[in-house]
Amino acid sequence: MPIIFVTSLSDVSQKLTGLELGAVDYITKPFFEPEVVARVRSHMDFQRRQGTIIHEQANRLGQIQAAQRALLVRPEQLPGARFAVHFVPVLEAGGDFYEVVDFDQGRAAYFLADVSGHDLGASFITSSLKALFHQHAAPSQHPADTLKAMNRILRAITPEELYLTAVYLYVDRARGNYALSVAAHPPVLACLAGAPPVFLDLPGTPLGLFDEVDFASIEGSILPGDRFYLYTDGLADVVGGADGMSGGMATSPAFRAKLTEACQRTGNMPLPDSVRSITTELVGASTPGDDVVLLGVEV
Repeated sequence: MPIIFVTSLSDVSQKLTGLELGAVDYITKPFFEPEVVARVRSHMDFQRRQGTIIHEQANRLGQIQAAQRALLVRPEQLPGARFAVHFVPVLEAGGDFYEVVDFDQGRAAYFLADVSGHDLGASFITSSLKALFHQHAAPSQHPADTLKAMNRILRAITPEELYLTAVYLYVDRARGNYALSVAAHPPVLACLAGAPPVFLDLPGTPLGLFDEVDFASIEGSILPGDRFYLYTDGLADVVGGADGMSGGMATSPAFRAKLTEACQRTGNMPLPDSVRSITTELVGASTPGDDVVLLGVEV
């Protein structure tokens, strides 16, 4: 609602004060009635035009969101990969991205990335990430080598201020092993048979910052029923906000305890129900300040 001051206070400092308070116009007495009407009409017309522009921008953002969502593979498209995902973008187009590739014969690759920022600029890189991952991910290529190859190309095609954290999990169900590599991403929660849940912490450097960098990795054995949970730091930030804490929540004991407890409580649920329940429980009624992704993988 535009506000216009009509007053006998005509000093310049008073006019400035009125405008600084949020008024769109300032008319001093005595006023000329047709001028007041004209100014009111002008501001109302401006509001209408602004509303039209906002509506058009919302439509464009909706188209971008639809295009971005179309890039994301759904679990029903790759039943052999045995994964479930819950994605809560904070804006119409988010900066988080995931991809899954099924190599058949029980082998699959899972990639999750968090692009710096959560504006439209962050969303534009997702199509490149999808192409890059499909180009370099392969059963014969170690996850660390895949991230290294992707990093070289990202350095060449992205602006200096843009970077991303990422995690790449490779699972070979036939051979009963997995390989994990990260690029400064929050740790993966592994719920493996016969062992308590454990966070797989690995040091790392974000993708897109340096020309040459090595990425830490870990390998291990898996059994049917084992689960991995990959997530972006938006999930940890929501939990941190609920506790009145901020910053570095992905490594905080409070967040880890809550996520571990939620995963254990939903361990007997089908994976899609577990992922949905965990996200709903941790996010609750909070309004996320960043994109939230939880990707569950079952052996």
